[in-house]
Amino acid sequence: MRYAAILHEDGRETRLGAVDIDDKGVIHPETGAEADRKFERFIEESNAAKIMHIDVPPRPGAPEFTLASAIIPRGDPRFIDALKEQATTYYGIELRPE
Repeated sequence: MRYAAILHEDGRETRLGAVDIDDKGVIHPETGAEADRKFERFIEESNAAKIMHIDVPPRPGAPEFTLASAIIPRGDPRFIDALKEQATTYYGIELRPE
């Protein structure tokens, strides 16, 4: 699927380019576009990742303020959603469907 990569920074939206994400969650940037270094780093690190972590609710009966996460391996149907969440949370980059 094709996504526009939008950087959210200083209250502004800046389009960084477009990417295609295949079924395995591998990001393929559009060719010929000059990429922002932060965007390039996001692509490199994401494509190298074999797993993603997502936040999940703690198990029933867990102590108050317990944090929990799930490991999502590449190829899992939830991987692309985890990838998009990581892009937003850690890089400030929204992957918006085109």
